[in-house]
Amino acid sequence: PEVIMAMEAGTYACISDIWSLGITMIELAERRPPLFDLHTMAALYQIPSNDPPTLAQPDAWSGHLVDFLAQALVKEPEGRTSAKALLEHPLLAQCAGGDDSSVLASLIRRSKSEVRAQDKEFEKGKELLAKLN
Repeated sequence: PEVIMAMEAGTYACISDIWSLGITMIELAERRPPLFDLHTMAALYQIPSNDPPTLAQPDAWSGHLVDFLAQALVKEPEGRTSAKALLEHPLLAQCAGGDDSSVLASLIRRSKSEVRAQDKEFEKGKELLAKLN
């Protein structure tokens, strides 16, 4: 939000990347970013105005993920958890353990499955177009 609010001044700090990480994690989990249904300019207006985004169904996800997002998606940069502190968060410790049942491994498996399905549809479309030409 701080980057949007200071577009003319070009204000940017590394703590802005923590917000971006939280948004990316929501996008990975839900396969679309927050405010996806809004026009780009409307979304840019909403980001600094609205409360921080959350998962649509937080009970469907681990408490560690929900807590990580709550720490990463704090509107005021001064209140946002640092990268160094987040590296110690139980979510990342769980992911780093190599446990194939971890939240991150689950997200990757689900995303790969979706991408494979889309690739198959794309290939079918290419074959159909080739037949028509």
